[in-house]
Amino acid sequence: MPLSVGIHPGVRRAEYEAIEAINISTLEHFDRTDLHGQWEMLHKKPPSRAMEVGTHFHMNLLEPGRFEREYVIPPKVDRRFKEQKMEWERFEAENVGKSYVDAEAHVQIIGMRDAVWARPIASALLSGRGLSEVAIVWDDPETGIRCKGLLDRLSEYAGWTWITDLKSCRDASREGFSLSCKKLRYGARAAYYFDGCNVLAPRDRRFAWIAVENTAPFCVAEYEADESALQRGRERYRRWLRRYWNARETGVWQGYPDEIQVMTSSETEWRSRDD
Repeated sequence: MPLSVGIHPGVRRAEYEAIEAINISTLEHFDRTDLHGQWEMLHKKPPSRAMEVGTHFHMNLLEPGRFEREYVIPPKVDRRFKEQKMEWERFEAENVGKSYVDAEAHVQIIGMRDAVWARPIASALLSGRGLSEVAIVWDDPETGIRCKGLLDRLSEYAGWTWITDLKSCRDASREGFSLSCKKLRYGARAAYYFDGCNVLAPRDRRFAWIAVENTAPFCVAEYEADESALQRGRERYRRWLRRYWNARETGVWQGYPDEIQVMTSSETEWRSRDD
């Protein structure tokens, strides 16, 4: 039975996906057009390898023991040869019900996990009193649309309640992570989660990202979304939510404008040094 409105810790991905509500990953496609948002709702894409590594990293970090119980590294064998085929069959028989993760990805996941735990602030945000893998389900007060989100961590740190979002990335420097925030709309995501929590349990909160690089030496940095970041992100996701509500209410899913749009030289030409 799908989860109802509320805060639900320890939720598995399949359980979360079964909740009949809009999430921010789908909602952000309304930034282009209603049709892009509708297409995303109707055609779920399979996770990429990078997404799978990210999921495994989150599990390994936030749910100690589960990763070891559910995932195993398969042997490198050539099943065209009898002995190696038998080795594979023994491996399968000994690991019924488990999923596979390749050795390279395993090294990456463990490296990222250990790097995060070595950071005093990151480890404090992720340990102690709090909840991990938290599904939140709420009805948006303005539109009545049922929304959902999956939070990495809700916890207490330095006298505050924190929403913490783990992000694996290529560059965790301030400049590099800023580019990721802009490209991947992390500000809108932060505001969406922040507001969802406050609909369900209003209180003073803060929002943190733990950014960890996905290649050695797996450097880590911690960042906080300030009020200006949350407000700008809120404006963006509210716009997407209203567009979704309007399309759903009217049954009209708008694409690009049905007109000839005039483009200026600034849109068709690169600026030269002589300009």
